[in-house]
Amino acid sequence: MCATARWASPPDCRGEPRDGAVAWRAGGDADWFAFRLELDRPPEDLPAAFARWDAEGHPAPVGRRSVCWEVDVDVPGVDVPERYAPVTLLGMVRTGRPPSVRPTIARAPPDEAADAARALGPAYDLRWLLRGLAAGGGTILAAREGGRIVGAVAVCRRPGEARLRELWVAPAQRGRGLGAALLDAAVAHAGDRRVVVAAEDAAVGLYERAGFRAVSRFVVASTPR
Repeated sequence: MCATARWASPPDCRGEPRDGAVAWRAGGDADWFAFRLELDRPPEDLPAAFARWDAEGHPAPVGRRSVCWEVDVDVPGVDVPERYAPVTLLGMVRTGRPPSVRPTIARAPPDEAADAARALGPAYDLRWLLRGLAAGGGTILAAREGGRIVGAVAVCRRPGEARLRELWVAPAQRGRGLGAALLDAAVAHAGDRRVVVAAEDAAVGLYERAGFRAVSRFVVASTPR
């Protein structure tokens, strides 16, 4: 297991150690994350990993079975068949002095930011997640135009480290530097802490330009239950 950028689970989850894995269980109606197995190493037998998911069980209705793992970025990836809907993220880390902040970025209530995020599509519901992050001491930073939130990012600060979650910009405002401004504000809010993020392929360049470097690869495989 790569220890430098282990996946940050939502704060309303509890991790239960298993032999070679951690079982993450979420509260509320977070169906997609209600139960997830995080393996200590890539699986040699993915169907067996999902069979283990079945054996663990979960009392709440869960729509998908999810198994995940993380390795150092220079470790060759595992070929995951498309039927398992694989999602790969890069664990990225930034250290050093924070940048200056644009004054248009300010704190926002989690529900307002979640409502604004629906501009990304009806399925993009962040209400439960942002409420959990805020309840755990996280800060939601938002960019506004005309009083409306057009982009946001959550920053979860811990001793020595800050994790960024759910950086987004409304489609109509993309290409104008708002993503970079939000990222600068988030890093500045982190202060002298190491900043960690799990980045999708499309966002890797944005983070690299802000001084992040990839240290791990995180893979999620899932199937309908």
